[in-house]
Amino acid sequence: MRYDYSIFNKLPLTDPPVGIKYEYFRPDYVKQLPLDVECSFCELLRRAQTEKEAFYFSAENKETCVGKGLLGMLPPGSGAFNGEMGPRLGVFGSTRANLRTGRMVPTIQPGAVNYVVFAPLDKMNFDPDVMVFSAPPEVGEMVMRSFSYDSGEPYQSKCTAVVGCAWTMIYPYLENRINFVLPALVHGMHGRELYPFNTMLIGVPFNCIGTMLKNLEEMKLHMSGHASRQAYLTELDEILTDLKMKNR
Repeated sequence: MRYDYSIFNKLPLTDPPVGIKYEYFRPDYVKQLPLDVECSFCELLRRAQTEKEAFYFSAENKETCVGKGLLGMLPPGSGAFNGEMGPRLGVFGSTRANLRTGRMVPTIQPGAVNYVVFAPLDKMNFDPDVMVFSAPPEVGEMVMRSFSYDSGEPYQSKCTAVVGCAWTMIYPYLENRINFVLPALVHGMHGRELYPFNTMLIGVPFNCIGTMLKNLEEMKLHMSGHASRQAYLTELDEILTDLKMKNR
């Protein structure tokens, strides 16, 4: 592997980060998800965290939502992509609204990916295409800052009312951008009760991971200005006073 990913253990995470790898050929470094297991795409992510196991998913496996379509494992027009499901769920008021959303959702070109590998951090024996972190905002802030610390890049959250899994696991892969999603705002993730309501899901593409690892070695996780309101105001006042003195 190109990096030592163990520094991510420094983050005060309740659930392990998950590495995801998109493969054309059947991977020989991890076992297949049992064929009798039925999960949605977003539940596969959660399973890797809660069961703390590595596995791969393929078209042979059962999937209970639209994940195979998102992954290009089904022909276009299959399942929920016809625009009829959203209005019946009450998420959209019309098929046209559902279809507009469908046009925006990131999907993988059909036939490009045949297998998707999931592994929690301590079982990850490959360089991931995407890493996903789940955390409450106070810890998610540390994850986001670990990239912007020396890049200055703005934070981004891009999502739709449905298929948050695509924005978490596929969008970073295709667009090479870090993206965070709030599961409580996404119909399926909310309904499946996958995460506490105060959770952020942060999808990180491989090309950003090296910067994060380097910055985590340097930066403070717990900033003094976050200890309390008074601590923030005191620190800010001290800095402004010092800057004023030096600018005389």
